This record gives sequence, C-alpha cells and structure tokens, in this order.
Amino acid sequence: MLLASAYRSRGTPLDAVGVYQALAKSVPTNAAFAFLSGSAFVEAHRDVDARKSFNEALKLDSNHRLAINSLIDLDVREKKINAALERAKAQVQRAPKEAQPLVVLAHLHITANEFDKAESALHQAIALDADFQPAHQELMRVYVMTKRYDQALSSAETAI
Repeated sequence: MLLASAYRSRGTPLDAVGVYQALAKSVPTNAAFAFLSGSAFVEAHRDVDARKSFNEALKLDSNHRLAINSLIDLDVREKKINAALERAKAQVQRAPKEAQPLVVLAHLHITANEFDKAESALHQAIALDADFQPAHQELMRVYVMTKRYDQALSSAETAI
C-alpha cells in the first residue's frame, strides 16, 4: 500500500493500479482494492477503466459507498444526471435512516436546478440528524441560490 501511495504522490497513478491489482489477487473478496484501482484510474483520466473498477468493487460489496459515490461523480462528469440521480435514490432506499445519502441526492438535485427537491431531501436529512453539518451547508446553499437570504441566515444560526 505504501508503494501505491508513493506512485500516486509522484503522479504515476497507473503504477499504483498494478500494486492494487496484485494486492487484490491475494485478497480477492476485498472491494477496497478495486475501489482504489478505480480512484487511481480517475487520477489518470481513464474514466472507462475507473467505471469498470468501481463496478467490480460493487460486485464484491454492493453497499460500498465510496464506489457508489465515485460512480455518481463519473455520471455527473459525463453529464448523465439521470443515472446519477437513480444511483443516489437507490442509496437513499438502502439507508433510509442516514443523512449522508440524502445530502448526495440533494446535491444532484441542485446540479439539475431542482431546488424544491433538493430542499426536501435536505430537510429529511436534517430531521434524521440535526447535527449533520453538510446538510445544513447544502440547505443554506439552496437558500442563497434561490435568493432566500433571510432563510439562509436563519438556517446558519440554527446550524450553529
């Protein structure tokens, strides 16, 4: 792992992929190595290979959040907002009592200029975890983007 980190820090992420793939052979059921390969492929701007690696991680662990979020990021970068939204909605379904997936969903709604849906998801996230700061931050962002500055200020005061 240290060698892979060294390769990545010196700007040769594809060398790190080789290390991750070798490690994956020794522990073939560990999704982390497929995920790490995918993240190194992203660094190398090889999105097709990254997507394959993230999907491999999901075959090994269907709830691997980092792989799911990385696929969402790839979908957004490729302007596949509907695919990203579907992934995020599935994540919310899998973890209905957690705030983080709702914040991811809200962020995608913001990207799609669906501010009402974003606001609704953020209110749900805050209802689940009133201390989850990313939900409050995104909600303030929605208020500012929709020119509801008083609500943004009130939301900021509530979050503190």
